[in-house]
Amino acid sequence: MAKRSIEGVKNEGIYVGAFNSGMFSALQERGDVRGVYCGHDHINTFKGDYYGIELGYAPGTGFGTYGLGDAENHRLRGARVFELDENKDGVYTGTRTVFAEDMGIDLSSKAQPIDAPVPMP
Repeated sequence: MAKRSIEGVKNEGIYVGAFNSGMFSALQERGDVRGVYCGHDHINTFKGDYYGIELGYAPGTGFGTYGLGDAENHRLRGARVFELDENKDGVYTGTRTVFAEDMGIDLSSKAQPIDAPVPMP
């Protein structure tokens, strides 16, 4: 069997149901499912191809939950972006992870008050 490509990081265990529900087999049988992703995983950002279906995690976007701890606490805050192109066969062209740090967001633990909301029109 060929090795599957995996990218991203795995920092904590993953959990599965107590029994095999047959969901993955049903997804394969459909033939049109490209991927299944779990969102809001605090410190996992990995994805991989498993028998033709991408399985993966999206990092947590908020700062109120646990992270890696210490100086790296918020390094994995971000979001998974799904790339779609109506001009491509199948529309889906891939996925990537964008981290808060890449967007210039201050990841330090100091207090960061937010501005008052803009008044409603």
